Amino acid sequence: MKSLNLSYNKIKDKKLDKALNDVFFKYQKKFVMLVSKAIQQETKNICLWLSSPVSRITMESKLYYNYCIAIFLKKKIKSYSFLDEIIVDTPELIKILNIFFKKEKTTIVLNNNESIVLKKIKNKLIFFKSFLKKIYQLFICKITKKNINEILKKKIILIDTFALPGYYSKDRYFNGLLRNLNENDKKNLYFSPTIAYTSYKDYYKVYSELKNSKSQFILKEDLLKFSDVIYAFFNCYKLKLFNFKSLIQENIDFSSLFNSDLKNADNDEMIIEGILNYKFVQRLKEKKVDIKLVIDWWENQPMDKGLSKGIQTFYPRTKLVGYLGYCPRQLELQLSPIKIESDFKYVPNTIAVIGKKIRKKIIKFNSKQKVITAPAFRYSYLWNIKKKNIIKK
Repeated sequence: MKSLNLSYNKIKDKKLDKALNDVFFKYQKKFVMLVSKAIQQETKNICLWLSSPVSRITMESKLYYNYCIAIFLKKKIKSYSFLDEIIVDTPELIKILNIFFKKEKTTIVLNNNESIVLKKIKNKLIFFKSFLKKIYQLFICKITKKNINEILKKKIILIDTFALPGYYSKDRYFNGLLRNLNENDKKNLYFSPTIAYTSYKDYYKVYSELKNSKSQFILKEDLLKFSDVIYAFFNCYKLKLFNFKSLIQENIDFSSLFNSDLKNADNDEMIIEGILNYKFVQRLKEKKVDIKLVIDWWENQPMDKGLSKGIQTFYPRTKLVGYLGYCPRQLELQLSPIKIESDFKYVPNTIAVIGKKIRKKIIKFNSKQKVITAPAFRYSYLWNIKKKNIIKK
């Protein structure tokens, strides 16, 4: 049997790899145009802005891959019509390809043998488990000592970052930042971390460590309400009922691929964090916290979009800078914001990058996006290595 496996994780031969890569690089602009068309169907839905299809995170979603496979095979029907079968990842892609291969002997088959019903049940269990974990996280934070009253008396600088094992109170993302600030700015600077890769049993220890740290933290969970968590999960669940319509390009209707990706549970936690970031900013405003500047560790993920929308909604006069502190990969499509994201305030007005060449990547789909250069804080350890080598010589 002559077969071609085009599933996402299958290793392809060099010739096929090169042909696919040509499509992956050539069709980026057309794909983001389709994404823009998709989000215009419901611009008021914050969850939709944070969803997997609109987020375009190729490391997390197979949408762009499957979009390119559909285009590739449509153009190469004659080259592959001799095959007995072509293996792909989703039932939706099979339906699209069957239209073009209906006159051929080739059968399009599904790579994944997992039951669709079982997958839906599994996704719902994951979703419910995530809800319980978030409620528990809020509870643990609130029974530890609060430290939010002092921020009400200051005009603060807020830095959005991450706290993870080994780096809860020790900064991993903005190393050396404090050395470049004056004493007044140091006093007014607060980190606001998203706690990641942490199990239930460690939450109490983590929150105690953060609240007793010499560094200054504003913990989102101190300000968020349980109703905010319920709101985030309810709206994320409700998102599954939405359906994109008529997303036609290259004479292919991609709406089924977009809808399949929309209902994928893999992105749910990021959507929820994005909504909670938005609600966190709302709670800061209600507390009348004065914010001079916000610096977001920015990767244009749902968490970043929620924060950006929150700051530009509740603090329209506050300067917001998205800081991209690493060198982007070629196919990280989300790192090239599209105009409609900026128009609707889901992207910071200013994005800081660690090298002039990276600017090209950021403005790829929106030439009006403001981009500046900034120090590579995450790689500041390299200076220490250089100094040690100089001393040795």
